[in-house]
Amino acid sequence: MIVGIITIIAILSMNYWLNDSAMKVTKIPIKQAPIKKFINISEMFSQTEFENIKNFILSNGNRQTYRNYDNNNPHYDYGDFSAYLGADIGQGNINNDKNISDFNKLVIMSRHTGIKYYALIIVREGDITYKEPDIKRQKTGIVAGMKEGNVYLVYDRGLESRESLKAKILPYITTIKSTLNLATNDPDKLNY
Repeated sequence: MIVGIITIIAILSMNYWLNDSAMKVTKIPIKQAPIKKFINISEMFSQTEFENIKNFILSNGNRQTYRNYDNNNPHYDYGDFSAYLGADIGQGNINNDKNISDFNKLVIMSRHTGIKYYALIIVREGDITYKEPDIKRQKTGIVAGMKEGNVYLVYDRGLESRESLKAKILPYITTIKSTLNLATNDPDKLNY
């Protein structure tokens, strides 16, 4: 009896219900995900810069897990903060293998500020508009209203004003860009 109750609780906590007659697992909505807001920051951090930083981190960084969602995130330590990449198909690439999928998320983790994480999402051409349903094309982190060809700062509703968030992320973006520029000027530091 106790084992049966524990099993039901475990199944319900995962948002799934077991249909005994057909032995199918059916997803049931229990609560909606928090509403995410976003700011287009493409004028501060372009698609090209995102791709260059992604390649720099993949070539010059290491691997670290920073969240309980996936493992072995590509990582680069900038001193006062770290940058992590997240796979564009989420847990479909749970070990963040670059041979399985690309990366569309850059997370900046600050060690010394009130806001600990800043999440940047790149929406590439074809990420939203594609003809055939394909699980590998369904990208995580994309929020309704985003447009292809842009980079966004994604945040929880009610966090802060848009302009305040842009001002707070600017020093991190400046450091990331200057590190890439230094590496570009010194080919020994650029391995991609």
